[in-house]
Amino acid sequence: MKYFLRFIVASVLVAMIIYGYNYLSLTYPVKQRLAEDSRNGGVGFDVHYQYYLNPSAIVISVNDIYGSVSEADVFRAFLQISDELKNKDFSEVFLASHGAVKFKITGAYFKELGQSYSSQNPIYTVRTFPEHVYTPSGANAYGTITGGIFGVIGKQMEDFKDFSEKWYLDDLKAGMK
Repeated sequence: MKYFLRFIVASVLVAMIIYGYNYLSLTYPVKQRLAEDSRNGGVGFDVHYQYYLNPSAIVISVNDIYGSVSEADVFRAFLQISDELKNKDFSEVFLASHGAVKFKITGAYFKELGQSYSSQNPIYTVRTFPEHVYTPSGANAYGTITGGIFGVIGKQMEDFKDFSEKWYLDDLKAGMK
């Protein structure tokens, strides 16, 4: 019984250290950054290391959406997260809804998004984002589109809408809370 109690205490301490590390290095800075913009009030994200243990990859999960939040609001908040974490290096960034991973992007592209956040045209970023999205298994989720500018822009926006639906909107419509 004595060893079992020691095991439980040790396990709780390890869990607290892991959670604390995730909170202090990711969750807290991201929450502070998102709180700086009042437009983010209707979006709740959870950000943590993959499996809470792998510091080379992170999971960004959309967990709450309420009020009159648009797809643009969610994506702007995501870009602000990339801006906050732009000085960190990750191999992969997983995009999840309520903890369930739906997509991933490379850590290099996530860093690029953060570094260009203050200078890049957000419409361009929205249009071209799906080209950089992969399924969790690593296959391209969307392709690069070529052709005439109006056709390309229209298809890019369709891909972004589809991406948003599959990332978090379908779960929201299904009543996942």
